[in-house]
Amino acid sequence: MAWCCSSNPFAAFISDQPCAKAQTPSTLREQKRTTVGTDVVASEKLRIKQNRKITKKVAGWLEYVHPRVYERFKSKDELHAVLMQIAKGLEPDEDPLLPAGDGCVCWLGDVVHDSEEPMFYMQMPEDATPACRAVKRMIVFCFADDESFAKFDLPPLGEPVRMMCGNQSCTRLDHIALST
Repeated sequence: MAWCCSSNPFAAFISDQPCAKAQTPSTLREQKRTTVGTDVVASEKLRIKQNRKITKKVAGWLEYVHPRVYERFKSKDELHAVLMQIAKGLEPDEDPLLPAGDGCVCWLGDVVHDSEEPMFYMQMPEDATPACRAVKRMIVFCFADDESFAKFDLPPLGEPVRMMCGNQSCTRLDHIALST
């Protein structure tokens, strides 16, 4: 059976002539494979573009890292790896430190099941295996100045960080609640 590809879908019903460009199911599968291959190339290009944005964002963040962070991380590479993990959990065009607007910068990565608190896995030199780390705590630790760091209302470990916006998936530094 031939598949008709005429611009008029009813041509096969009103004409005795076979379609000029008949396609069989096997040729359609080949076209689909080609299309899928093209989509894979396009998605790879998008992934590369997003990785460039993420790398550029992290490079910008490194300028704002507080000196206390270098006491905790043994090398700039360790810190860079952690910041890359955080950046990959966000939209490539969103920045919790230097946001474009007033809205939340929402976390798209892993969360703590019961509280929806943004988290990521990180292995510190003293850890045998990667451990769950709170994203917002790491952002505060890395980027808050001393005065703000002392005022942040950080709850005990394991409890969610309070957000002034009320959105637990928000990672925006200026939305994290300060002590009163």
